Amino acid sequence: MAQLDSERMVRDHEVVGSSPTTPTIMFKIKMKEKKTNKIYKKSLKLHKFYKGKIATIPKCIVKNLSDFNYWYTPGVAAVSQEIYKDKQKVFEYTNRWNTIAIVSDGSRVLGLGDIGPEAALPVMEGKALIFKYLGGVDAIPIVLNVKDADKIIEVVKTIAPSFGGVNLEDIEQPKCFYVLEKLKGELDIPVWHDDQQGTATVTLAGLINALKIVNKKLDEIKVALIGAGAANVCIARLLIKAGVKSENIVVVDSKGTLHTDREDIKQNAELYKEKWELCLKTNKEKIKGGIEEALVGRDVVISASRPGPGVIKKEWIKKMNSKPIVFAEANPVPEILPQEAKQAGAAVVATGRSDFPNQVNNSLCFPGIFRGVLDVQAKTITDEMCIKVAQTIAKFAEKKGIHKDYIIPTMEEWELYPEIAATTGNVAIKQKLARKKFSRKQLYENARTIIKTTIDEINLLLKEGIIKIPKFIILFFILSINLFSTQATITRYKYFAESVRVEGSCGKFYSFNTYILSKNKILLGIYRFDVSITFGATPSSEVGIKLNLNEQQNMTNFNENITKISPYVKYKMINSSKGQPIDLAVGFYRTTPFMAIEKTLPEVYSTSILTNFFFHFTQKEKFIYTIAISKYTKWVEYMIDMNPVEQLYTLGVRILLMPDIKLGLFISDIKNLSNILFYNFLFGISIKT
Repeated sequence: MAQLDSERMVRDHEVVGSSPTTPTIMFKIKMKEKKTNKIYKKSLKLHKFYKGKIATIPKCIVKNLSDFNYWYTPGVAAVSQEIYKDKQKVFEYTNRWNTIAIVSDGSRVLGLGDIGPEAALPVMEGKALIFKYLGGVDAIPIVLNVKDADKIIEVVKTIAPSFGGVNLEDIEQPKCFYVLEKLKGELDIPVWHDDQQGTATVTLAGLINALKIVNKKLDEIKVALIGAGAANVCIARLLIKAGVKSENIVVVDSKGTLHTDREDIKQNAELYKEKWELCLKTNKEKIKGGIEEALVGRDVVISASRPGPGVIKKEWIKKMNSKPIVFAEANPVPEILPQEAKQAGAAVVATGRSDFPNQVNNSLCFPGIFRGVLDVQAKTITDEMCIKVAQTIAKFAEKKGIHKDYIIPTMEEWELYPEIAATTGNVAIKQKLARKKFSRKQLYENARTIIKTTIDEINLLLKEGIIKIPKFIILFFILSINLFSTQATITRYKYFAESVRVEGSCGKFYSFNTYILSKNKILLGIYRFDVSITFGATPSSEVGIKLNLNEQQNMTNFNENITKISPYVKYKMINSSKGQPIDLAVGFYRTTPFMAIEKTLPEVYSTSILTNFFFHFTQKEKFIYTIAISKYTKWVEYMIDMNPVEQLYTLGVRILLMPDIKLGLFISDIKNLSNILFYNFLFGISIKT
């Protein structure tokens, strides 16, 4: 579900410009299509198995039938009377305080277009799942068999007393603008259009950090917006309110740049109200032409248009200012592929896809924003809230350490959502739009508790078998759920387990390794399950083969990945001068040649230092070095292992149980630990024979 919201950006107007694709690009596109088709097949199986993704379950005590005296008649009459006296008490006595409607007419679904309400329902259920899992919000999909904007408004107003908020979804433009504006003005609960406000909020968050990397300021940059649909119209408005000068923005639609001489828009200003406003506010220089002309001298391009590649050409990126920033947000293929943009000089590139760095994903913001407005019973969601949330998202990433491939968090980083909720609620209180008031700390703790409780509930349902597991993954789920506590799914940290390894002194050894990783992928997942056989012909040479049964982070993909076979060969050259051996290993792993230098320094007070350097000849950026420092006693070895390049640091201890048997326990990824250290461990037994 991580990609659903980012994919909606392809629904904006098509734009001017195209270019032929190279054979390399076409190959990559075909590979992506092949992977997508596999996902489609698995998705069909899983949806049919579960018959949907959401359900309603009670949250009150029912010990026996007499309890219904309180939950239903006659006791419920007292509750109804209280609400009749004061309608606001409905938020205290019912679940309206935590329930929203996801409303769609199915006219613009996931880039599929007008496929109707029935076909839109699975998407709305997916949205509801994300709301619940990442925000603790009870969301009800409501698909409407009406297309008229005024009728949609009428229906939503009619059902509004059941809900604490409304999320408009997959409604075509310009209808979506009208529906949102009218409902925001006529309802006293938050109304949100994720394709507009969600996209704009997350895009602004990414841009804030991207500008820090290139050392440019928001109020000084020149921006090109490619596409003039729901996403970019709202992005333009939010950028201007955040500090970008309107005269420094140029917008391009399917007929070219927007400016006051566009008679086709001017003559239909009432129908294309938002476009005409952009004509009046932006492009004071009246730059005319298409994408190529719009990019000349720009610092930033944000494209939410039609799928590429070739919508934006490499040579056009070269015409931008130094250190340009490129946000190509269309799916399934960005308007320009990241590697092409970087080759053209782009300093930072973001897309709408999860398999590229810097995914602009609406799911980063909407669960937390609704958590916040529901908790304070806010009357609306404002642009000021969106801007503050964007700043919160940017700051969250900055604390971890931003760089060109990490300007924005991912959905795995669930700690972000309580922060967003607290920010949203706090701004609502300051703007006097909240019915309830709390401190920021109270808002944060409340949101964190609700979200964590939701995840724990899902884990409990899984563990107890109430949520069934498809047969093809049940064995591996049982392994995961028994090895680790249910808290595993709410942390971004890694988990590993290494089985018994038997090593032979003659140089032969056989190992059976199991690795388990959870990165908040909704379910626990087997990360890697492999078998390796290595043959050491001499003390200096090794050949081996490793069968990787699974290299995915989500166990639902397990049966697709029994594919990786990794042969390798290694030859060591040993120099034992002065009793300080230096091992130089040269070999192949899979198809990548490598070289490793291993240096063991003399022991100092029972301490040794092991340094490894790895040079991947075919991947120049993959130079890695590690340093391991060990302290020995008679029965125990203490160790710290550092990999400064990948910023991975491990603390460990090995206990000598018997002369040739060691029990090891390691705390890994210590740099990122902010929770219980035991959330990050590796354990295993080594037996030497």
